Amino acid sequence: FFLIIFYKISVLLKFNNLSAAVISCFLFLLPSIIRELDYLINNEIVSIINSSVKSFYSLRVPRALITNLYFFCFIFILMKIDRDKRYTVKRSSLMGVLVGLSIHALFLFAVIEFFILFFYLILNYKKQIFKTIKKEIKFFFTLGIVVSFFLSLFVIHLYKLFPDSNTAIGNFEINYEQKINLIKYTFKYLSNKFFLLLLITNIILFLYIKKREGNFLIIFLSYLSSIIALLFFVLLINRHIHYDLIQRTIFNTGILFFLLATFKILDHKITQFKNFRKRYFFLLII
Repeated sequence: FFLIIFYKISVLLKFNNLSAAVISCFLFLLPSIIRELDYLINNEIVSIINSSVKSFYSLRVPRALITNLYFFCFIFILMKIDRDKRYTVKRSSLMGVLVGLSIHALFLFAVIEFFILFFYLILNYKKQIFKTIKKEIKFFFTLGIVVSFFLSLFVIHLYKLFPDSNTAIGNFEINYEQKINLIKYTFKYLSNKFFLLLLITNIILFLYIKKREGNFLIIFLSYLSSIIALLFFVLLINRHIHYDLIQRTIFNTGILFFLLATFKILDHKITQFKNFRKRYFFLLII
């Protein structure tokens, strides 16, 4: 499923079939590649990258084997909608189920998915957003009903949980001092040179590639929405959340956009050379 989803995402990003196959295989192997580099190099920075990238996708049940597939599939469906502008009830039902499953599997992803859709509508339609929602009312109504159903089950589930179970999943209030420390830590994290380097690099890549390829917006929004989700939980939600998972998601979505954008730039360059298909096939075999 991972290979199929990213193959189709790569095709939507206008990679040819062979390039899409190489990219999907590379992304699937990425956590293993970084893990081997960490073993060989034994460097602190590589170790930090390894601890984050291993949650990009792995065979660990249920996270990331299943939970991340919901997230990636949501991105794929929204990209299909962005391509053909067809807001069908079938697609809204499927998106609603994916968001609903994300709520129960890892609600962090559900929040990020909400922000992705929200900012996509704002940036894509601007002043026409309410007119678009009114025009595609069946799509958004179905999406809202399906998500509300899963959200209701989630609230009931939380209410029925034992106190120890709530503590285990991070669902408990924090005091004022803890809140202040959390805010300080968050802004320290956001001012970290590695975070800023990735953020600035991705912004430059997005602005560069936007002039040539307008279909990278949703991938870029998945990265920005992860950052906004962190601020949302830290500033507005007075609960303890597994913030390390949010930070890993920020890094992984940032690396995902960086790699796809870089591959796209290289793809334009490689096609200028003769026998580039043979070289891609050779890379795929490796």
